[in-house]
Amino acid sequence: MQQYAIAQDKVGSVRLEQDQTISREFLAPWSATVNSQLAAAMKARANVKSARLSLDAARSRNKAIMTGPKVEQSRLEVEQAEEKLVSVTEEAINLMRACLESPTPVTALASLVKAQQAYHAQAADALASIQRELDAAANKAEQEYRNSRA
Repeated sequence: MQQYAIAQDKVGSVRLEQDQTISREFLAPWSATVNSQLAAAMKARANVKSARLSLDAARSRNKAIMTGPKVEQSRLEVEQAEEKLVSVTEEAINLMRACLESPTPVTALASLVKAQQAYHAQAADALASIQRELDAAANKAEQEYRNSRA
């Protein structure tokens, strides 16, 4: 049974290695991507929504003004709102494209799978190393039990 305890100790050590690798090579890059690139893209998306609302409001005010000196000012306000919407939309598209084109999430995911695969392989090896001994001990115990009953 000491072999089993040793094997479990190896499995535990390998699990700690896996957790450290996942933290370093998956969670850290993944969090950085989420916290920076995706946050910037979401903020840009909110800016697009705000610019769209501003344009709609400017158009609504422009429709309400039929004549007078404010017609030209209202038209300019609508044009500026349209330009701002185009500008922030382009910025949002570029930020979202950068998120999608970034290799960081895929690279981090590959590191996660690699760490998990290494853990399972090493854990399986540690347990397989004692399997024959345990099978032999179990067979011996069973045989002794049968012999004692006979």
